[in-house]
Amino acid sequence: MRPPHSAPQRALLARSPLFAPLSAADLDRILALARPKRLDAEQVLFSRGDVAESVYAIVSGRIHVVSTSEEGKEVVLRILRAGDVFGELGLLHGGHRTATVIAAEPCELLSIGRRDFLSLLESDARFSIQLLTVLAERIGDLTDQLSDFVFHGLPVRLAKRLIELAETYGRETKEGLRIEAKLSQQDLANLVGTSRESVNKQLRAWEDDGWVRLDHGEVIVVRRDELQELAGDPD
Repeated sequence: MRPPHSAPQRALLARSPLFAPLSAADLDRILALARPKRLDAEQVLFSRGDVAESVYAIVSGRIHVVSTSEEGKEVVLRILRAGDVFGELGLLHGGHRTATVIAAEPCELLSIGRRDFLSLLESDARFSIQLLTVLAERIGDLTDQLSDFVFHGLPVRLAKRLIELAETYGRETKEGLRIEAKLSQQDLANLVGTSRESVNKQLRAWEDDGWVRLDHGEVIVVRRDELQELAGDPD
């Protein structure tokens, strides 16, 4: 028997760009189709090439979407958190996963089966158009990320990622903007496509300059303006 949906779960889906255009009744209909799923930290939900059977919404926890080369080098393509929806591309891309998804910490998910999700696309034009919009934005993000790898060195790539993380996970403190994402330096290295040693060296250099502070595994952005200028961010 499937568990009843709840107001918090409906609010969670409503925050997602994918489900935002839908009415409360539509969201309840989707939640009635959803099943709960839990992941332990470091647990692989699915790997690239696996058959795509479901779409997922994150109730709590943090997910890494990664790509791994034949040599075993790992790049984090996206970091997802509560309210994010993922896995829909695999249902449309030949029915197979295009990347590997790993729980960065214990996670609670809602799973919607492939048949139910595709039925929703067929019956609701608003939802189909919104899905196209979301996927187009993701393609744009990945294009920007690829351009960074090709045209920019480590300082620019790392500055961009720190700004993005600060905007998403940052908490204002008297010292600066503390990034509370529980990311190791290896995680940061995977995000920018380099080694942990290179990230550590760059962070230490910025710490010496007073741009950032390292505190028990977390990065505090002290001089955000300098990082934004380096990253080419007009804001």
